[in-house]
Formats: sequence, structure tokens, C-alpha cells
Amino acid sequence: MSIHLQRFGVLADDQYNENTHVFTFVFENPYKLVSGEVKSIESSECSYCGQKWSIVVMKKEEYMGVYLKWKYSDAPSLPYVSVKLKYILGLVNRSDYGLNKHFSTTQKFRIGQTVLGRSKFITFRDLLDIGKGFLDHTGKRLVMELTLSNCSLTFTKSIDISSSARTKKNTNGYYFDTPTFVAYANRWYLRIYPTKLNSNGLPASYLYLATKSKGLVLETKFRLYLESESSEILFYSYGHGARFDGFGRTLNNILPVNQKVETISVGIEILQLNITKDLQLPITSLSKHQDPSVSADPFQDNDGNLWKLFIDNNYKYLTCQLDKGVHHYQQNKTKLLCWKATLRSQIQQKFKDVEMLGDCITGYFSNFLDDCGLLASFPIEISELKDQSTAFTDNGNVIIRVNMISIQTLPVAMKSYPKFDYQSKQLIRARQSVMEKNRRLEDMKELSASQVSLGDLNSTCSKDGSAVGSFMDLYDMDNGLQPKPLEKNIDSSLNDQQAEMTRVFCKNLINYQIINNNGDVKTINKEFSRTRKDMGNFKDDATESGLGSDLSFHDDVVPSQHDLTRQRDVITAVIQYLQEKLPINITEIVQMGSIGTDCVTKSRADVDLIILSTDLPKTGQESWMIPVIQATKELLHYSNQNVDPYRPLPKCSEIKTSLSTVQFTCSGVDIDIFYSYDWEKGSTYSELYKWTCSETEKFQKYWFSVASVRLQRKFINEQRKEVKDVIKILKHWRNSIQWRKTKYRPDSYLLSLLVIKSCEETKSTDLTKVATKLGQYIFNPETSITWSKYYLPGKFEVEFDPPYPLIQDPANPGINVADSLCYWGQFKAEIKELLHSLNVPLHNVLS
Repeated sequence: MSIHLQRFGVLADDQYNENTHVFTFVFENPYKLVSGEVKSIESSECSYCGQKWSIVVMKKEEYMGVYLKWKYSDAPSLPYVSVKLKYILGLVNRSDYGLNKHFSTTQKFRIGQTVLGRSKFITFRDLLDIGKGFLDHTGKRLVMELTLSNCSLTFTKSIDISSSARTKKNTNGYYFDTPTFVAYANRWYLRIYPTKLNSNGLPASYLYLATKSKGLVLETKFRLYLESESSEILFYSYGHGARFDGFGRTLNNILPVNQKVETISVGIEILQLNITKDLQLPITSLSKHQDPSVSADPFQDNDGNLWKLFIDNNYKYLTCQLDKGVHHYQQNKTKLLCWKATLRSQIQQKFKDVEMLGDCITGYFSNFLDDCGLLASFPIEISELKDQSTAFTDNGNVIIRVNMISIQTLPVAMKSYPKFDYQSKQLIRARQSVMEKNRRLEDMKELSASQVSLGDLNSTCSKDGSAVGSFMDLYDMDNGLQPKPLEKNIDSSLNDQQAEMTRVFCKNLINYQIINNNGDVKTINKEFSRTRKDMGNFKDDATESGLGSDLSFHDDVVPSQHDLTRQRDVITAVIQYLQEKLPINITEIVQMGSIGTDCVTKSRADVDLIILSTDLPKTGQESWMIPVIQATKELLHYSNQNVDPYRPLPKCSEIKTSLSTVQFTCSGVDIDIFYSYDWEKGSTYSELYKWTCSETEKFQKYWFSVASVRLQRKFINEQRKEVKDVIKILKHWRNSIQWRKTKYRPDSYLLSLLVIKSCEETKSTDLTKVATKLGQYIFNPETSITWSKYYLPGKFEVEFDPPYPLIQDPANPGINVADSLCYWGQFKAEIKELLHSLNVPLHNVLS
């Protein structure tokens, strides 16, 4: 029984960086795991971003668990190093790629957390059932697929900067070096100047390469950290030809260096590192009667493997050939190499480098494979390069840069190239499916918008077959887009306008469904910019008994009663307008956000309007949500141009859309509109919980969270007034911060849950105590917050992904609300500032 790496591929992102690797493993004879002969098995290693990884499968009861294991090579620096990446791990179905069993997650691997995955991935009954399609036709093998992307390595260390430790000095002042750590098979270290000379006493941090580069160039993208401050993203090429061994930045704020401060925290995040080798090859002396030109000497890659590069003179266009630099690999191992080449310009200021044709090249190199290397062509003729006047020739030589994107070592000797017939069949089926969809799309384009069959749209809207029947039954198919009579109590004088509004909504729904199929819909994110304020002013207003409405903080945080009444009137008008104009059976429009939960502040008045309807599908939002969102946007534009005298709506401005919502401003109130199936009216919450707990895709889980809005709102509204007052203060504090990115800003629901649990645990609404407890939750990576108000936590089994804390949604056991915040770094830094303004010692939080 074994799990061996068989092949891998590299995918490019939008910036043409090859940062996504797909590895294919073959699991031989899994029956021994089922029988209990072995409890676990680990695959052969694969390499990604300079780190070693492997797949681990284990038996747990009647399930097979699958995990990804991080294998860091340097034990002394392991406590200070962590790696974050996104991975997709699962089984390939031999019959249909759409039936693959997999899960996707983003994890942070560190000491004590090197093996992460799913303990109950698939039952052995399904795994070994030949009819399920996971076993091959021999019944002895499984094919596993691992996709790795978005990897970054972080090194963080506290260093001693006390007077007794100041033993090293140069022209820039006293400096301190961290211990070395390993990244991309090289050793690195950080050098810190707490008060760099000639820099007005500002601190500086530098990244140094500690090992020799073997003639390679290491193009590094990284960010430096010093205490709570970070540099911008930096780029520098280390190794061969580098002007300096180290590169860094002088930071903006002076460190509090005094007798009491003896340690500071320093760190670095390496976001990307490309390893290249520049080779000089003769070009003008080539002739058709001589052998291909060979590089002067074989060169080493970062792992010590030898390679050699030729220029093949048998082709009209410049063609390079890369081959192994040794005749025989030790221990009969096989190398898998992914590489690409670039023709370097000799005049970088005027002429750009020339990239090779096509994508990066992946090939097998083995003692038993009779090949002649891998060929790469350039869109330039050899005859042009022989002309000494070109920008690419210098003294009869050209420079070829070889980028060693990825190198894998197979523990066995490949005697033939691997074959996966059923994967090839899946590719053929996928191509046929794409061609069929394109044909249908062309047919739809030829139809007039008023003649499009909504029955076809109905069949594409629902992923699980629960089509939007009653939603589409509102329209008469034999009469274009004429609506059927709506069973609503509407004044007869509004019938013509109502019919026109229905036609507008439905027409835009169809148009944007077509646009969505073309992939032309763009997502526009709404960002808010605030001015930061000192929250220390509120400390004196906090009392042990709570924060009453008569305290002074209301003047700074809570809007006046007149403003609150005006905001509620605006929202009421919007809700009534949507209920009258939208051509679907709306069961309820639920208010969330600061206004909906009665936690509104002066710094921002917002409301989320969640439109619940049993006409909408339960799932498949990626198919039907965008056209509905776009049609709603056009409906709002229509209302601005055609004012309804019987149901006036204040003018809407800044109307934008995202993949999930319509965003606009109405009389100073920020409004977001969401759509969701009404599980309470059309099904049960127990059914919703089962669907959520079994779902692995975060995008679909997000929609199940939206569907839980009634209980979410009820949970917040049932809190004591004193607790809500603390929520208002901390929301006002959050709104006053200039967040570097919108996605770094904790949303209102996450912040509210943290405050509520902090009040429960401290049994107080004192701001200092609540903020201290909240800080403890945020800085503890193993925080686990659960509730039992609407369900029993042990009844629903669900696995949540670290490294995020667990903040289980009180309205839905399958949702981790902490997932809504993609980056916790700035949140932690801002909490530090808040605690400092409240005179709370940091050790009270970190202890």
C-alpha cells in the first residue's frame, strides 16, 4: 500500500505568475487501511514554494480522513515560522469530473499544527463501491488530487534590544540579527536597527540572504514587520549579481526605545520567490553543419540538481533545449521539472525581454526514459540574432534566463510516462459541454429580449433541481413579458404602472442572465473612508452597572431621535416600494445591519434588507443571483426616472452591485439588498442546519448564513440595552478607523457576537473589562465560542477550519462567523491601540 506522486501541473494567475500547482497521486491498494492493518499512510513528498508537503490518510471509525502535512526542515527555527496557503484536496472520479469528492480551505501551518484536513472525509462504503467511480477499473487504485496556491511564509521573533545586548555596530548604528530560518532551500535572517543613524532616529529592518546562491538569482517579494508597523510590499533580487546581500526599509514611526523596553517583535512575510539562472550562449558562430551549441557548464538548481541548456540550430526560430546535466540519477529517482525561458535584452532601458512561446513546460527526467530534453521556442529568428546590431546580442552571445518554477522528485524510477485514460475522457466531455453551452448562448443572443423563454432560464437557475417555478409562473409565456395578474391588494389606478415595472424587472433579469453567461458582469465593492478618533474618551463613561442612555457617550455615538426617526421612515418607504414592485411572492423583508438591530451610530447608518421568498431556489446562487441583482439595480434606476406618486421613493444614489447584493444610498442611509430562500416558511431550520453542516464551499455557506437572518436579528435584539450600548461604542470605534482594505474590517455581526460573549463572560458592561476580554478572544488562535439558544451544539457535527478562531453562529451551527474576516492582523493591531487608550496592560490580554 502506497501513495505516490505521478504527475503535476502549473496554472498561471491573472498576473501570469505560475503560483498554482496541481499534484496527482495514485493510492495503491486502500483495502489495508479499511481492514485495520495500518492506521495511517503518508504519501511521497511534493514541493511547493520551497516547502515540502505530503498527503496523510487515516482511518476514523467508518470514515477515511485526509490531511495535508507540512514538513519544515529546520527544527531550531520551527517555533518562529508559519506557512499560510490555500489547498484543495480530494478524490478524482473516473466517470465524471463533476462528481469529484474534495474540500477547499485556507490554513496556517505552524508548530503544533502541521497536519490539517478532514477527519471524516468519505465513508469506506462509498470509497470502495466500484459504482461510485472512485476506484479504477482494476478495483485496486484511487487517484487523489492536491491543488496548492497563494502560499506565504512568515517568520516572527522577539529580539533582545537591551543595553547589554548592544554588541554589534556599523556605520548605521547598533543592530541586532535574528537567528536564521529556512525558506526556498536557503537560509535567511533579519537585521534590525532600532534607531538608524542619518534617519532621524527611525527604526529600519532588512532581509539578508545567509547562504550562497549557487549562481542563481532569487527574485523575492516580501513585507517586513516591526512591532505593529509593516512596510509596503518590497521587491529585490538576491544572489548572483545582487548589489547588496540585504535589502529593507526604514519605517515611519519611532520605536519606544527606553530603559523599560527590552524586547521588540520583528517579522517578515515572504509572498513569492522566483529562482532563475542566466546563461550566456554563443549565437553568431552557429552553423547548420555543427552540433547544437551547449552552455559552457552544467548548472545547478536550488536543490543541487544539474542541468544543461542547448541552442538547437536545426530550427528557423530560436529554439532552446533543456536536458539533465548528469547521465544517471542516484537511486534511480525521477525528476519532474516545470520551467520557462526568457531571452534577455542587452539594453533593458529601451527593449523588453522576449518570453518563449506558449505556457511553461513540464517534463519527466529519468534514467529509463529515452528523451532528448524539452524544447522551448522564441518568436525571433536565429538569423536576426546573428546580426550584431540587435538588442539581444553582445559579442556574439545571447543570454537566456531559465526560470525553474518547480522541481519534484519521485521516489521511483519512471520507465514510461503515466497514463490516465479516464482523465482524458473527462477533458473530452468537458470540451463538448463547453461547445454545447456556447451554441446555446449564441441561440439566446439571436432572440429578442421580449421573446426569450423564461422556461429555459428556469432550468438554469437552480443547481439542485428546485427550480423557481412560482417565480417564473408570474409571467405569461405566450404574450412576451406581459405579467399575469398579481394576487396583491393594489389600487386599480396602479395596474398599468405595476405592469410596466414588472416588464422592466423581468426584461433586465433576462438581459443580465445573458451577460452573466458571457462573463461580463463586474463586481464593484463599496468602501468607506473614516477619520480615526481616540476612544479613550469613553472610558470614564463606562460604569459597572452599564452604559445608560443618559450618559454623555450618547452625544458622541448615538444619532439624535430626529435622525433615527428619519432613517426608519426612509427604510419603511424602501421596503414598501420593494414589496409592491418586485414581481415575486415576498414572505418578508428582514432588516439587519446597525439600524435593523438597533445598534446605529453617528459614524454610519446602514441597513441590510434581506428579501425572503419561497419562490427562490434553495441553492445554485452562482447561476441565478447575478441576473436578479442586476435586474434589481435597473429597477432602482427606473424608480429614479419614473416617480410613483402613490408610493414615492426617495432618490437612490451610488447604486452599485456585487456578486451577492445591490448597494445604494437613500437619504443618507446605506442600504444593501440581499435575496434568499425562506427556509422558515418553505422548509425547516433543522433542514437548513443539515445542509449547512454538510456544505464545504464557503461561497454556498455564505448564502446559508444569509438565510438565517431572522434568528440572527432576534439574537441581537434580545440583548440587554446596556450590552447594545457597548456594541454601539465599539462599532463607532471601528468606523473611525482607516482600514487598509475593506476586507480587513470586521463586520457588524462578528463584532456584536464578540461583545455579547465578552459581556456574558465578564458579567459586566464595563467598557474596560469588555475590551480586555474581547482582546483575549482575538489574540487567542484557539478561541472557541459556541451558543445553545436555538439549537443543541452537539446535535450537528461539523468541522471548522483553523487558523481562524471558532465563533459559531448562534443562528446556524454550520457557520463560523470568524470566516467573514479574511485577515486578522490589522484588527489585532487596532485592538492593541484601543486597549492602550483604556490603560489596559497588554500582558493582561496575552496571558
